[in-house]
Amino acid sequence: PESYHDQSSIIQFQGFTRSDPCATEINTGNCVGNQACKDCRPQGDGKIPSGTRFPNGYLKCEGDPVGVQACFGMLENDFYEFRSSSDYLICDGEGTCKGDWNVNNVGSVCCTAAVDDTQACNNAAKLNLTTDPDSGCTQDVCCDCDQACCYESFFTGVNSLSCLGGTSCTQSRFEIQRNLFCSSTSKRTGNTKQGACVSGDDNYPLGFGFVFDDFGDHCVTCEGEDTCQGANFWFEKPGSGISMTCDGKGFATACESSSTVIGLFGDSCLHLTCVELAIAIHSRFVKWPDQTVFAFAPGTKLTQMGTAISWAATSSANPLLWA
Repeated sequence: PESYHDQSSIIQFQGFTRSDPCATEINTGNCVGNQACKDCRPQGDGKIPSGTRFPNGYLKCEGDPVGVQACFGMLENDFYEFRSSSDYLICDGEGTCKGDWNVNNVGSVCCTAAVDDTQACNNAAKLNLTTDPDSGCTQDVCCDCDQACCYESFFTGVNSLSCLGGTSCTQSRFEIQRNLFCSSTSKRTGNTKQGACVSGDDNYPLGFGFVFDDFGDHCVTCEGEDTCQGANFWFEKPGSGISMTCDGKGFATACESSSTVIGLFGDSCLHLTCVELAIAIHSRFVKWPDQTVFAFAPGTKLTQMGTAISWAATSSANPLLWA
């Protein structure tokens, strides 16, 4: 009999098959509305969109108002890949980009919502920023709402990261090249809740926390009640210059916990400024790779094995001290 080509098999070689329910929406760059782009199944190389770029230069996942979710329910090991490294991702609203929403080669990311307790980009989302030097984006990530970018989510290739709002960037892993800003106040809503950038673990190198994986200087700011409490910061490159400020904004709890860890690698220098005695006496500092653990309290001078630490307590009871 005369042979013919099955059209569905041809489509398999064009990045999507008929089994991916999200193809049409994703190609428009708009996954907007209740359960938009739910249970997506990338096919072939997973590159999106089918054309050169998204029509507006970004993929928007929008789930507002409350209770309306978008971009969620992918399989754990399935990934989309942005065809253009100059396109970026917007996740706006409750539960958007949640639960194994996995994308590679993203130019930049913003996870936000207009109401509290909205959990954008959390519950095991995996977002890998592009390494393309010709990208038109700077690979920055903003997490701006309560519980944004938290609970076992993973972000790699991040240039600088901002975490704004209660429990944002909590119990997740971020691989950062430059700077980190954590605040208990959401810029989007203006609301203040305690505990941005909290609760990592010290299972380095695989655990949750903030891993600074590029050479050069880094600036870390923890601002507001309970910010960075119990967090882990690992500065992997030797010779790093780190300026870190812990300011509880009237509360003596920023960076303060026996499980807060700051890991320094060979000949790095940390200048730590604590307002309201934020870090108190509890935090641990780890000199890698020999894993020497040490701690210090206000009033203590310390230099440890080639890694210089400076202490700057702005409380009147604790004058400026240098290692």
